[in-house]
Amino acid sequence: MTTTPAPVDFAFVAAAAISLLASWGVFFGVLFSLRRLSRRLEPIEVSWRELEKPLKERFLAAAKIVDALDQFAGHECDLVESLKLSIHGFVVARTIQHRIRATDALTPLLAEAALRGRTNRTLVALGSYQELLRQLERSEAEIGEPLRAFETALAAYNEHLRTMRISWLARFLGFTPVEGFRTLAPLETSAPPKAA
Repeated sequence: MTTTPAPVDFAFVAAAAISLLASWGVFFGVLFSLRRLSRRLEPIEVSWRELEKPLKERFLAAAKIVDALDQFAGHECDLVESLKLSIHGFVVARTIQHRIRATDALTPLLAEAALRGRTNRTLVALGSYQELLRQLERSEAEIGEPLRAFETALAAYNEHLRTMRISWLARFLGFTPVEGFRTLAPLETSAPPKAA
């Protein structure tokens, strides 16, 4: 007795092949989308390296200002302590996001130090403090172009993350939006205060 094989249902085989191809297409589509997203992180890291040097110079100038305030204007202890905490936050920061937050905390404090440097009689007469403010101003001028490149790369990454179809999966895998600077702007360190 010989048995004949059951007839092959070509519709079933075709449906299985199509579903297999479709699942591979989806898999590779997701993989391609995630790769494009990770490539958007590369310009952020490159522009951050360009921005980090003037930011470090800014924090070094801030540390010198803290020393001068501590030495010549001891009554400014509230500002000195706040500046020290902000500088420490930048030094110990391990991620770009933490350094951005430390920089955002430092900016209004430096503006206050510059204002006090123009209004405090002891500090106005102290040439070295005024030179420190000019050094800070030079470091601020160097931040402009790298900051624009960083913000542009950041905006492109965040926009791509927001608009991609599988953003939920990207976020699950650790791709999160990166916040930019809130307060980083050039300080006015040399202009005299306006009369009220």
